[in-house]
Amino acid sequence: MSSPTHTAPGVTHTEAPEASASPLTLALVLMVAHGSLARTGERVFIKEGETVVVGRHDPARATLLAHFAPHRPGMPMPPPSPAGGLPCPSVSHEQLRVTATKDGLWVKVLSTRPTLLNDAPFTEGLVRGDDVITLVGEAVLLCIWTPMELPMPPEGWPMQPFGKPDLYGIRGESAAAWNLRRTIAFAAKMNHDVVVGGESGTGKTAVCRAIHQCSARKNGPIVKRSAKQFTETLAESQLFGTASGFVGAGKQSFPGLFPEAAGGTIVLDQIGLAPHWLQEMLLSTLDDGVYTMVGAAHPSQVDVRIIGSTNAEPKSVFLHDFDARLAMRVMVPPMRERRDDIGLALRDFLEEADATITDDPPSKRRISPTFVAYLVRHALPTNARQIRNMMLAALAANTPGQVKLPKSIVDELPSSKERVSVTPTSPSPASAPPVSKPRESRAEGSSRGGRPPEEPVRGEAQALEALEKTGWDVSAAAVLLGISRSQMLTLMKKLGLKRPGK
Repeated sequence: MSSPTHTAPGVTHTEAPEASASPLTLALVLMVAHGSLARTGERVFIKEGETVVVGRHDPARATLLAHFAPHRPGMPMPPPSPAGGLPCPSVSHEQLRVTATKDGLWVKVLSTRPTLLNDAPFTEGLVRGDDVITLVGEAVLLCIWTPMELPMPPEGWPMQPFGKPDLYGIRGESAAAWNLRRTIAFAAKMNHDVVVGGESGTGKTAVCRAIHQCSARKNGPIVKRSAKQFTETLAESQLFGTASGFVGAGKQSFPGLFPEAAGGTIVLDQIGLAPHWLQEMLLSTLDDGVYTMVGAAHPSQVDVRIIGSTNAEPKSVFLHDFDARLAMRVMVPPMRERRDDIGLALRDFLEEADATITDDPPSKRRISPTFVAYLVRHALPTNARQIRNMMLAALAANTPGQVKLPKSIVDELPSSKERVSVTPTSPSPASAPPVSKPRESRAEGSSRGGRPPEEPVRGEAQALEALEKTGWDVSAAAVLLGISRSQMLTLMKKLGLKRPGK
């Protein structure tokens, strides 16, 4: 049994050390492009004061275009070049001029071809983090703040082609996804009992499996049980087994969960639902691996690691002593904290469904940009699971070759109050800052291409209520208030709101 890291009465939880902080930079992420699904997830970084042109690649022209490219740890990003550009035939060769400012991206549309910002017509204005640009109904770009330097992958981590789930089933190329891989490797190496937390549909099962496969126990068994399936009258036998010759056991012994997983890992799903009597039954075994089979004369000892998964806050459901013994935490980030991975998830789920739902070859499939933009701008309560279900519903509801947004999906998504961004309006030409001075404030009455110059008034009580409702999850609180994450952070700083204990 892996040894606990901390004991009662003072419970402290072990987590992976923070990666060295990398400054955030504005980036545009290609969420979908009709010309090439393979380029989903590529991005271009734009540093403050820089100006780039976004448009269609045309080998006959020498214009320097923003070069969308894969972004991975240790991978340099290419500078603007004639070879850059989007693989979209209807996008103009010069569609957007983009200048990075301290507040966001000042974007001017250079073409008469339609451009939308957060689903509304757009010509010029400020684009902030979490805003979505749709180009000519062919490409969707997401504006985000993200580090240019990603944490290096753990030593020996199996790398797959860009955008593909790795061999452990961990999906994503966002900073959050690479931080998660690093945390998994750390937890595997430490060999302590672990609680994997996260909302429904975030991929906790894959994380539990990855921790086992990365650890020294990888050649041992991994046995999964739901904490809900144990009954109080039979739990002792279910966990520790029954000795041969015991009444009701017959001549042969009945191996329980712990003997079955000897030398390996037990995954207790929904451990947050474990009743207190079950937690108490496990306490001594979590300490030293000692247990006694039902009907046995002497105790036995087993070397087993426990990985529990839950979408509940452990402190609210665990006994104090039980919480102390499961002291290591691995938190799986929700999709709202890694929106730049939504396009990759859609592409993967589409490929999975290809053989069973559509007869069209991949080259003829078209994912509606409206579908992608809608998902990126809405809360997704069940995360990747909800994206998968929506993709299946969209495939089933539409004609071959088209993956559009059916009305049934629109009705299921959260209301507009829970959207990431609000509908934009276009600014007057006089409100645009000179390209040489991107920091210059705009004229009174101008729009940000998504919000007016004055941010929505949010009182301390409103902000505090949203933070407390979401367990101080900044992204979730921002969704409740109808503002972006970056605005929420600004509001918290302005009001002096800090997470308790920090």
